[in-house]
Amino acid sequence: MLKYEGIVEDLLGKIESGAYAPNERLPISSELCDQYQVSKITIKRAMDELERLGVVVRRRGSGTFVKGPGPAPSRRHLWSQATRVRGTKSQFAIEGRIVSADVKHFSIEPASPQVARALGIADGFVYDIRRVRILDGKPINVEQTYMPIDVIPGVTLEVLNDSIYEYIEGPLGLTIDSAHSIIRAVQPTGTECAWLNITKEEPLLEVEQTAYLSDGTTFEYSIVHNLRESGEIRTIRFHRHELQ
Repeated sequence: MLKYEGIVEDLLGKIESGAYAPNERLPISSELCDQYQVSKITIKRAMDELERLGVVVRRRGSGTFVKGPGPAPSRRHLWSQATRVRGTKSQFAIEGRIVSADVKHFSIEPASPQVARALGIADGFVYDIRRVRILDGKPINVEQTYMPIDVIPGVTLEVLNDSIYEYIEGPLGLTIDSAHSIIRAVQPTGTECAWLNITKEEPLLEVEQTAYLSDGTTFEYSIVHNLRESGEIRTIRFHRHELQ
């Protein structure tokens, strides 16, 4: 193992254990050099790798901060090598397939403690969105999405019926950077059975995701329940200047 790789592993372990908390600034380069007894070049390579993994964000003039809250990735965890954050519409559009949305609920609500924690906010109002995504005329998943309204203003039903990510990077002019995901199997609720035309015996694949803008701001917390027939689930790390 190269020296910088050992530093990456050590810092990942400290982030996972909570030694470095979400939104906490890491020690400056000179301090890390002393701590690990390596050169500034080695520390820079380690920081570059942590940024590439989507674990930290660099803020000009302020330092390097742990991204969060959200699950901290590790090479020991199930992170795919996908290279882009893709919305459902974009993911299937490249295959020439048609994706639409059936908006079941859309409101603005005070953030619950769980949602506020996931979005890294103390309080405030969020969009509460629930949609069924439809692929080639058949429902494939149920999305529950929360976004802070002061970060993503102006969301409308028209946006929800099309592509939220396209709205974020188009009219809003923001840049989506990365997303942290946890995947698990769950049983459907009665409502989901009705919306997806399935029985309670059919498991769903849950993807819990926290997504970030290029400046490290958390802009989305979502839980998506996918049918097995919806195709592969891409755990997604980075997005670079591509509409969803």
